[in-house]
Amino acid sequence: MKRMLRKALAVFLSVIMAGSVCMIGVSAEGAAPDSDSTYYKGAFYYHPGIGEVNSGEEHVEVYTYTDDYFKKSGRDYDEHLATLSFALATASAGSTREPNTEDGYRNKSRNAVAFLEDTGFSGISYNHDYTIKPTKDTMGVACAQKQIIENGKPYTLLVILPRSANYEAEWGNNFVLGTDGNAAGFDTGAETCLAFAKDYIAEKAISGDIKVWTTGFSRGAAIADLIAAKLIDDPQRYLGDTVALTSDNLYAYTGAAPSAADVDNDPRNEKYAGIFNGYLETDLAAAMAPVDMGFARYGTDRVLYQAENYDKMLANLAISNEAVYSEYTTSANPKYFHPKRLSLVNGSIGLVDDNNSYIPNDAKVYLQGLCTYLTQITGGREEYARTYEQPLSDLIAYYESLSSDESAAMTASITGNEKSLYLAVALYTYYILKKDEGQKEFTAEQIRQIVTQLAGIVAARNDSGNTGINAAAFAKASVLLATFLLLDADTVKGYAAGFLGDVLKGAMTASGATQEELDSVTDTESCLALTHFLSHLVFGNIWQSDEHRALNPNNDQIRAAATLIGNLSNLSVDHANEIIISWLKTEDHYYDDYTALTPAQLAGYRRVYVSASDDTAFNGSITDADGKDIAVVENGVVKNSADKWIGFTQTDNGGFFRIPADQDISIRLNTVRSAAVTVSIGEYELYDAKTSMLFDQSVNAKATDTVIISLPTVSRNEMPSDTAYSVTVIPGGEGSNILGDADMNGTVEMIDATWILRHNAGFITLSDDALALCDVDKDESVAIMDVTAIQRYISHLKAPEGIGEPIA
Repeated sequence: MKRMLRKALAVFLSVIMAGSVCMIGVSAEGAAPDSDSTYYKGAFYYHPGIGEVNSGEEHVEVYTYTDDYFKKSGRDYDEHLATLSFALATASAGSTREPNTEDGYRNKSRNAVAFLEDTGFSGISYNHDYTIKPTKDTMGVACAQKQIIENGKPYTLLVILPRSANYEAEWGNNFVLGTDGNAAGFDTGAETCLAFAKDYIAEKAISGDIKVWTTGFSRGAAIADLIAAKLIDDPQRYLGDTVALTSDNLYAYTGAAPSAADVDNDPRNEKYAGIFNGYLETDLAAAMAPVDMGFARYGTDRVLYQAENYDKMLANLAISNEAVYSEYTTSANPKYFHPKRLSLVNGSIGLVDDNNSYIPNDAKVYLQGLCTYLTQITGGREEYARTYEQPLSDLIAYYESLSSDESAAMTASITGNEKSLYLAVALYTYYILKKDEGQKEFTAEQIRQIVTQLAGIVAARNDSGNTGINAAAFAKASVLLATFLLLDADTVKGYAAGFLGDVLKGAMTASGATQEELDSVTDTESCLALTHFLSHLVFGNIWQSDEHRALNPNNDQIRAAATLIGNLSNLSVDHANEIIISWLKTEDHYYDDYTALTPAQLAGYRRVYVSASDDTAFNGSITDADGKDIAVVENGVVKNSADKWIGFTQTDNGGFFRIPADQDISIRLNTVRSAAVTVSIGEYELYDAKTSMLFDQSVNAKATDTVIISLPTVSRNEMPSDTAYSVTVIPGGEGSNILGDADMNGTVEMIDATWILRHNAGFITLSDDALALCDVDKDESVAIMDVTAIQRYISHLKAPEGIGEPIA
């Protein structure tokens, strides 16, 4: 009875004392208060957002992870979690290192999976849509989980990750808005993700209090925004009744999200304030769906552009991706936005700056006006859904599904087809007739000039600057323009729709379209709708005053088209993931030191895998170059690390120690019984996002032995050979039978008291030999009084005789 009471008391007190005693054992300035409060600087592959990408080519970006991000209210903005979230969203894009084949699509989620594994998430699962060639109606999503301890309370942290970028035809679903409620294409995607998450919770038998982390980029961002709002409104409906989620435990960050929330749903309500949407006001994609159609984002919008941080953003971009930096600072940038006109240069038609334009010379103002105009063109949300939604979304889905060769074939067909010029003439004429509701009178010279400029528009996106249209076609286009001007707008619209159908059929056939794909966008009704939309989008001029129209009645529409076409890259570049993350880094001081990293820091870190035969548990410590303890190893896992970069990553297959590359580190381990200990060491190259396994060794160790793993400092591009690492066994002998020496390392220290507390609490299992040394008061039990005796001995107070001395 006495022993049972003493053990019960030990268990109770160990919960109270374990943290403080453990910290004494590894005391150091900056020691983390929670067992999992370590930091992890990692890297990931991602699909680039700018430029052509060769098959198999991806870029690498870095991030900083810690569980601490999820140990405060999700309603409080965290600039570090914002950067990390966008990094994960970027990694979720379909990997271009995998080919677009049936086998390749099965592994398109590899970058997201690697990211989640590296940051300690387990049970990673993704839906069927993530493993097949995307269609307009698919929705890729992944889920994962890990355990978080906050103030002693356990939570399951659940990741709900919609696929973001490189989703091919799935992007066409962005243009499915529906007539009411949230934007239908995005809302359906959010419902799919939440249904998968609910099934995941049931499959993994998750219960109790949970935290949810959701994030996304572009289309995935809009879907993550809706996911978060739905979880705030009705978590039980979407996750089931086995788990409990509060808004404080929801962490939702999006990047470059289109607006998908119906304003009638009150998306700015305070309850959604913890959803954070980072975006740029000069991003064409993030400006959709137009606010004039009644759309917004749930939660808090954060404009990332800050003039005072622009140079810092460029520095981040230069470090992340030199090619993107070069393009952003020389050719594609909202700062380079300028009204355009057509000009003959060296015999070719080209776009040049229009310094006398009435069009605003400001990308942000232009984009706002363009979005308002799109609502006017389509007649509002309901008319858009009835007339334009199907042909536009189907055409965009088809184009986005093409390979680079197929899209090049489609473009070449359009620019080389003489009917493209006839189409441009018809679209132009239809617009001016529709706009002014009457005939226009043009001289022969004006007709020649207009046709010349329209031919330039057809070729404006052609790198060669050559229209590819012969003189006969040019002459016919002139006749068509003169003829069309004598007709009414609706008749010209019919001709334009016919030309559009022929041009699309030729281009889609050249790029390998099926008959079903052709029929979905080239039927008469679709072509009539697209004719109205394209004519007004390309030639519409919402900035032209009545006075200016009277002075320049004939070619202002040409200048409007030139401005739109000539600035497409300037209006879309701010949607690139490289730009977004570079802006996020300007507010995240964890990235301030990247320009000054030493070669050793650039090397990344070492992954140390340790296992013992028969699943034998092992304990010990991690020491620095001076032999000072900086972390505790308990049951094979790092606890209470005084160095925030030293930690342990748990995986479905075990886990590994994370050891910085710029420090001399030793890992000292003791098994609870005799076992074969296997050590494998891999070097994680931070800026290559890969691990090279260089070392593998097995040793036999008794419970009295100490296994020492030596890890010297390494530098980037100077990775040592396997001979630089070593695993040695220090036999237990003299000193291994010292009274009070729980870890049997030859000395009695405060850590020995910790091992007794942990053993009695059931956290670890000490060997029988070790237990014999722990009964320092010799009452035939190992309990709290033995801990007190060791503490008194360490503090040079009166303690039972024999502590610190060999047992006879």
